[in-house]
Amino acid sequence: MTLQELELLIQEGEGYNVEYKQSFPSKLSELATELCAFANANGGVLLVGIDDKQQVVGITMDNTQRSRIQGVINLIDPALPIKVSEPKVNGKVILCFECPAGEKKPYAVSGSIYVRNGPNSERVTGIEQMRRFFQHSDSIFFDTAPVIHSTTRTTLMPILFRSLPEKQVLPRILLKLIC
Repeated sequence: MTLQELELLIQEGEGYNVEYKQSFPSKLSELATELCAFANANGGVLLVGIDDKQQVVGITMDNTQRSRIQGVINLIDPALPIKVSEPKVNGKVILCFECPAGEKKPYAVSGSIYVRNGPNSERVTGIEQMRRFFQHSDSIFFDTAPVIHSTTRTTLMPILFRSLPEKQVLPRILLKLIC
């Protein structure tokens, strides 16, 4: 990401694909949940060192922090190629995570699936919420999903009868016997 693209992201504010953190959260796993939610959506950028008023406050990075960050990324299952950089904006270092849209959805952290809901990340908890997630992520295909309260008599037989020519009496009789 170029410096100009980064500055534009900061100017535009948080949203579905952009999240700010003023500093490292006390639980670094919170970063993993944000990245996981981006992977389960359309991807996104997480910027650490930007406050909610879109001001660059910067962060201090050392090798211990870098190692912990790698550990955070490794919490996401399945593995995800996240690009991490430390650009300077207005002379201050920010941490930039560029997360692609995942190709192996669903992604989880400690067994929990996280998704984006507008500008927020949230844990998938209910069955309906999970069903919607899988439908939106193209993990459920309607041509293979069961049709509830359906029988071959109500769905398949009318189609078969329409496709048989009137002259084919024996197949029509057999189909009626089967049904």
